[in-house]
Amino acid sequence: MNKPYFNNHELFIIADTVFNRRLEAKTELEKIEEGRIDKSSYEYWKQIYDDCDKLYIKLVKYIIK
Repeated sequence: MNKPYFNNHELFIIADTVFNRRLEAKTELEKIEEGRIDKSSYEYWKQIYDDCDKLYIKLVKYIIK
């Protein structure tokens, strides 16, 4: 059996980082939707949110497994 590249503690740190970046993107999207900041960066933050969401789900499934 192959040794995992990251141990569980490191995976939790990575998952926490991805979760926090996802939260930041969500907050920025909410600011854009409320009109507090310019809409020009909407696609940027939406892409970050979507990517982090997918990655976070994969990490959690891997950690639980």
